[in-house]
Formats: sequence, C-alpha cells, structure tokens
Amino acid sequence: MQRRIGSYVLALLVVLALAMAVGRGAGAAGPFATLRAGSALSSGGAGPSRPAAPDFGVITEYAVPTANSQPAGISSGPDGALWFAEQGGTKIGRLPFGGSIGEYTVPTTNSQPVGITAGPDGNLWFTEFYFGSNKIGRITTGGSISEYPVPTANGQPYGIAAGPDGALWFAEFNGNKIGRITTGGSISEYPVPTTNSAPYGIAAGPDGALWFTEVGGNKIG
Repeated sequence: MQRRIGSYVLALLVVLALAMAVGRGAGAAGPFATLRAGSALSSGGAGPSRPAAPDFGVITEYAVPTANSQPAGISSGPDGALWFAEQGGTKIGRLPFGGSIGEYTVPTTNSQPVGITAGPDGNLWFTEFYFGSNKIGRITTGGSISEYPVPTANGQPYGIAAGPDGALWFAEFNGNKIGRITTGGSISEYPVPTTNSAPYGIAAGPDGALWFTEVGGNKIG
C-alpha cells in the first residue's frame, strides 16, 4: 500500500514539474506574450528596430527632422532602409532600421519631390512635381542626386514605378502623358487618349503592363 502511494506521489510531482516548465515557456515567447507598443521619436531619433515578428495593428510614429517637410511618397530601398520624398522640404529622406533619419537636399529649389520608388539599378528614383522643376530625380543609397528634365513643359510628374522592362515609368499630371525613363536618363512620353485626364498614380501590373489612374478622366489606364 505504501509503495503504491509513493508511486502516485512521484507521478504527481512529475506532472507538476512539466506544467511549470510549459508555463515558463509560454510566458517568455508563447501565445500570451504582449505586443510591442513602441513610442514616437523626436527629430533625428533612432529608427525602428526589426521586430522578431510583426505587431499587427500597432502604430509608431517617427518625426522628420525638417519642419513642415510634408513627406509624401515612400519606398523600400535596396539598402534595407525606407526612403521618402519631402514635398515641402525639397529633400529625400532615409529612415534606416535602428538608425537615425537622414535627409538629402534636392538641387533644384522648391522642386516638390512627391513620388519615389526603387529602381532596378540599385538607386531610388523620384518625381519633382513643381512647374518650375518638372524633373525626374535619381538618388544613390550614398545620397548623390542627379536630375533629368521632362521634355513636356510643366508636365508635373507625380506617380512613379519600376517597370518590367528595366525602366522607370511615371505619370504626368498636367502633361496628360505617361513617361518612361531609362536608368541612363533617356526619356520617352506617351499621350493619354482622354483630354485633361490628369494621370496621377502608376504601378506595374502582373500582366507585364503599366497601370495608372486618371484623376480628371475618372478612368483607369
């Protein structure tokens, strides 16, 4: 009888030990782990750290160093950072994971950079929307900027996307055209059939074509 009770006690101790071990594991990284909330950074603060797993629905904000910079377009860069266009600041910004925000001034004054995308050449390409600028810009991951004038005067390039042909395609809001620029800086333009269609956003489609929005024409092109 005593031997049987001893066996029961030993079995109970084993079960309790296993339960405690499972509880410690779940508390460390199991399904009951709390979400990482994060906090806003001051100007020039460190960028976001790479989480082990995505925190869905949690919003964290990071202040841009330049006041009233009006950040518009944003894109992932080939260097693992986020790059964004500052329409009001006339700058291109870079937000690395775990680092500080960097800013690079666009040579043309008041150029109003808005759209930005990663190119197939390892650089970032952006549009300069202002009438007096009317250019496509390229910035290397080291911060060196080149600019290429759009042939149509006051074309106001806005959206930009990398195409399946290795070139960059952009929408000319005021020029009523779709533009194409090679990584070497050669530009071609294609008129949109609808007058005053005001092409705006543009993206590469799964069919190998470029698709764009027409703000004035109320169409998809």
